[in-house]
Amino acid sequence: MTKDSGADSEGDFRRSAYVPRFEGGALEANLAIPGTDRVTYLEQNVASVDLTLTADDLAALEAAVPRDAVVGARYGDMSHIDA
Repeated sequence: MTKDSGADSEGDFRRSAYVPRFEGGALEANLAIPGTDRVTYLEQNVASVDLTLTADDLAALEAAVPRDAVVGARYGDMSHIDA
């Protein structure tokens, strides 16, 4: 996804109020976080489930992408949905 495609195009569900992380400034901020667009890298990411991370590894990851780096709520207001 880029700012010129995906959630930035009209009609894409991710552009709705149900997915706030892809709206306005949140989209711009979240595009700076690493992702993948190649099958090879996706396979590497999936294989990572077999890794065991040390405390040093976790600290390095937190320093690289702090928890508060993701902007916007994960989900929009769904209080109107009857449970």
